[in-house]
Amino acid sequence: PLLLILCYKMMKDSHSGAVAEDQAYALTPLVEFVHTASLIHDDIEDNADLRRGKPAAHITYGLDTSLNAGAWLYFQAPVCINSNSISNELKLTLYQVYTNELRRLHLGQAMDIYWHRNPSVFPTAEEYDSMVKCKTGTLASLAAKIGCIAGGCSVEEATKIGEIAAHIGKGFQVIDDVINLT
Repeated sequence: PLLLILCYKMMKDSHSGAVAEDQAYALTPLVEFVHTASLIHDDIEDNADLRRGKPAAHITYGLDTSLNAGAWLYFQAPVCINSNSISNELKLTLYQVYTNELRRLHLGQAMDIYWHRNPSVFPTAEEYDSMVKCKTGTLASLAAKIGCIAGGCSVEEATKIGEIAAHIGKGFQVIDDVINLT
């Protein structure tokens, strides 16, 4: 959410068509809810016991409740678009960005699951890079794109900045994977 707001603030003064600041803040569930949902589902898929030093949601609340909660967060996140007093054209653009990024996130997670379930398959560096860019990079990309579009950027400009953010997210995931391995 912070990246979304920082991108919004970076763009709003130099682009016409920026939404009001409270409207930009109202879009932060697109990032926070998706992030939380992806963590819940990732912990289930990885059979993780802990998240942030505490028992993972599926350990505390059970598998059924955790799966449902994660799915609910994915569907609840875009409600903030509909309830925002912005143009229908902007709403459509935000929905398109949201759904495209969510598909990428789940593609990356599917790649990760496949490799976990098939230890004899070792991904190439390019395949790992693609998985990480989708799985974690997409969250940073989503935040940057939504923030830039709310700040008045065109989709093309936001896409370029989203690419940069995706690389930052990739770096975060690589560091996290190294820590997990060591």
